[in-house]
Amino acid sequence: QDAIATQKRALALMTRLLGPAHPDTAMLQNSLAIALQRAGEYDEAGVVLQDALDSAVDLPNQRNHIYMTV
Repeated sequence: QDAIATQKRALALMTRLLGPAHPDTAMLQNSLAIALQRAGEYDEAGVVLQDALDSAVDLPNQRNHIYMTV
């Protein structure tokens, strides 16, 4: 739960600083989703992963890498 809270704070900062459609933001969403999944928070993990995919759609030259990772 501490890891999830920390990653949520980091994601909020990253989104504010870099925007939602940035490769680093999508990668942090992926990490958060993994932590949520490990904690049994499957529905929230699915939402976060979908957000990561939606963010990655318009990333030039990053889409395939982000999609493969997520």
